[in-house]
Amino acid sequence: MKVGLVSAYDYAHPGGVTEHVRHLAAGLRRRGHDVTVFAPCSDKELAERDSDFVRVGRPFPIPMHGSVARITVSLHLTNRIKHYVRDGDFDVLHYHEPLMPVLPVTALRLSRTCNVGTFHAFARSNVGYYYGKPLLKRYVRRLHARIAVSNPAREFVRHYFPGDYRVIPNGIDVKRFQNQVPYPDLRDGMCNLLFVGRLEYRKGLGYLLRAFAQLKPQYPNLRLIIVGDGPLRRWYGNFLARKQLDDVVMAGYVPASELPRYYASCDIFCSP
Repeated sequence: MKVGLVSAYDYAHPGGVTEHVRHLAAGLRRRGHDVTVFAPCSDKELAERDSDFVRVGRPFPIPMHGSVARITVSLHLTNRIKHYVRDGDFDVLHYHEPLMPVLPVTALRLSRTCNVGTFHAFARSNVGYYYGKPLLKRYVRRLHARIAVSNPAREFVRHYFPGDYRVIPNGIDVKRFQNQVPYPDLRDGMCNLLFVGRLEYRKGLGYLLRAFAQLKPQYPNLRLIIVGDGPLRRWYGNFLARKQLDDVVMAGYVPASELPRYYASCDIFCSP
């Protein structure tokens, strides 16, 4: 089949949805499908390096649900999107966060083929969904199939847009994590507790730091490894300094190619 994957988020910036789309595209190609990814991208040269990727718009950082969403907000992309979705002869267009502006919702409106939507997000509430419900319902009805990556994500979107949603959890490329060599300086007899994620409130690192502060006196050989960067990096650093906590490694941003070695180096992974 010829499949188009449409993502709202900056394809050059690390993130859960982007990684999901990237690995889904690779998995579909391994099964013989012709896959093209459409997304905004801050790296203009990425489309030149990847012939199966089409850059649609320039992303801008927009605060959203306690995070920062890097999406395109250009209202002048309609003709380009129309060209891609109607002249691409796709058997399926698969939208990731299909109700996000501007790319997914515009492509969904213009599509004349089979439409599949995957909903990734969970939040306590969504102002956009609440006030935009009368308009967005017409787009939801254009989806021939609806997927949610978890039960909480399904219940969240179903609260605003009732219907049938199939839960398909995020896949894991297990081969990527097999036979990895740990970092020697992290395999020194300490018990390594690993956190991986963007340093922002909703990722919950603050809970883990407070727990670590309580556990460290009881387990002196415990070490915390923090992989990721974000707007709260300085705040978390100040917290560690105030608590005078030792054996904390703030690795910062780590390329995707190096992440498996951090997992191989840890004894415990924690995602608060």
